[in-house]
Amino acid sequence: MSPVQPPSDAELLLDTDDPVETFALLYRRHVDAILRFCASRGASADTAADVTSETFLSALRKRGSYDARYPDARLWLIAIASRKLIDGHRRDKGDRHRRDALLASAPRPTDRDRDAYDALLQDEGGAALDVLADLPAAQQRAIRLRVVEDRQYAEIARDLGLSEGTARQHVSRGLARLRSRLERHP
Repeated sequence: MSPVQPPSDAELLLDTDDPVETFALLYRRHVDAILRFCASRGASADTAADVTSETFLSALRKRGSYDARYPDARLWLIAIASRKLIDGHRRDKGDRHRRDALLASAPRPTDRDRDAYDALLQDEGGAALDVLADLPAAQQRAIRLRVVEDRQYAEIARDLGLSEGTARQHVSRGLARLRSRLERHP
């Protein structure tokens, strides 16, 4: 009596009797290989896990179109994972370009803004702090983090739940308002 051969990947993919169980078997059979493939392409552990999940979800959706002439689906799964990694790199590259463009367009402090900044630091009579209290809350918080706590814009953005460009705008606009009010009421 010959031992029972396990079903091929093609049989698992095309099984319509118990598709959940057969796909789970296919997953267990290849998940480590797909994770290793993603890691070998420089993906972090989190990215590799995400891409692996997306790969198997895509395979599940496309399982009916699998070419049964190929009993081993590993190369098919690797091709899907490869496309997912490429798509992720394209998305990341686009995100970097958008972030860089936003940062490039964000206002930079002028010398006059720096004067207002210095006025806050040297505010002995409390006039600058009084003017600061009249600014919108978001600008107040951003200026306090930048001027008083000497925080970097990336930290300010993270703490306030803003983009870095928006954090820069809050500081720049707040300092401009502060400066103009201090010039009117020295």
